[in-house]
Amino acid sequence: MHIPADQIIYRYPLAAAIAERYVKTPVIVGRKDDKHDMVTKLLDGMVLLDHKRLVADDWAATNDLPKINPVMLVVARNTNEADELAGIIRSDSFRGGRHRDAVLVVHSNAKEAPPTSSEPLLVSDTSS
Repeated sequence: MHIPADQIIYRYPLAAAIAERYVKTPVIVGRKDDKHDMVTKLLDGMVLLDHKRLVADDWAATNDLPKINPVMLVVARNTNEADELAGIIRSDSFRGGRHRDAVLVVHSNAKEAPPTSSEPLLVSDTSS
């Protein structure tokens, strides 16, 4: 989808949001074993996200604050890989399909289209 430049109200890159401390610096997940397939990597990230959600919920309850919605940013090498990763996360075989409606894909070739959703998972690519 192409949106004409004169219809874009504001563009705010993730790097700027991190530099200005509006969002936290992303965490990179790694393994010590030889499992390096994409599904394993995504599942490892989801385990971390689940843990983060539990800790954040506990902290919010203890401090009488509203809950937050932690997110997971997945960076792909290119738009094809971003679509492939989104397909994996949306599939019924990935954690029972729990995340099928929770993926926002942002392509580098669609820079004119600002994200309109605050879904818990974001699949992006690094090609430009």
